[in-house]
Amino acid sequence: MIADATGQTLEAMTVFSISLKYIRDHLFRSLSQQFLELQNEDIHYVLTVPAISDDDAKQFMIEAAKRVSRQQKLHFSISVIY
Repeated sequence: MIADATGQTLEAMTVFSISLKYIRDHLFRSLSQQFLELQNEDIHYVLTVPAISDDDAKQFMIEAAKRVSRQQKLHFSISVIY
């Protein structure tokens, strides 16, 4: 669980999924202003995870990206940075 400034809590998975969705939506809105015919299918997102992260952390990020992908029909690639 992650607590906000007021003490309210949410599951970490929910916080990360919502954050990824926000970043994706903001990027798409920004790009759509310059490329008027841009479609969701035109973008392939790559989520990088530091190699120093343990396997549980890597799996957590994969699951967070999958949640957003299922909701938005997006394609994410997970890349480990060495």
